[in-house]
Amino acid sequence: MKTLTRYACDWCNAEYKTKAETAACEADPGKQLTEVGDIVFNGSGFCWYDGDAGWISNPDIRLRGKCPKGDSNCFGACCTYQFFYVVTAIDREPRPLGWMEPRHPWSYHLVTLAMSGAQGHRGGYVYSIRKAVGVPPAHVTTTSKDVLGTKWDHSL
Repeated sequence: MKTLTRYACDWCNAEYKTKAETAACEADPGKQLTEVGDIVFNGSGFCWYDGDAGWISNPDIRLRGKCPKGDSNCFGACCTYQFFYVVTAIDREPRPLGWMEPRHPWSYHLVTLAMSGAQGHRGGYVYSIRKAVGVPPAHVTTTSKDVLGTKWDHSL
């Protein structure tokens, strides 16, 4: 019987044969996808909102109508609301065992003012950004400054 020694990265749990390989993995922060204050999309899928309608990127969509792509159960931006989100904070925390991609993900804390927070979904964290917004509407960027620094303890 052999005894094998393996070392695991504290961030992503990848296993290595040597301490040096593990240390190199732990030293690599991975690529950060955006910056605090950036406006991004985090997908769509909302059929209602209770906040600022100006934070909806596609307010004229036909909710739950016939999908133009022929999808019978579409949650895309063609059939549901897509909110603007501001990145309020970015951090790194170790991921649970079994976490695969991205290797060393950052946690991006997001908030939208399309939701008031009274009924949930106003903000949370994600591990990847779906799409950065090139040039957001002026009211989205100026209104967002009061939420910078906010961190969430739940995912979106």
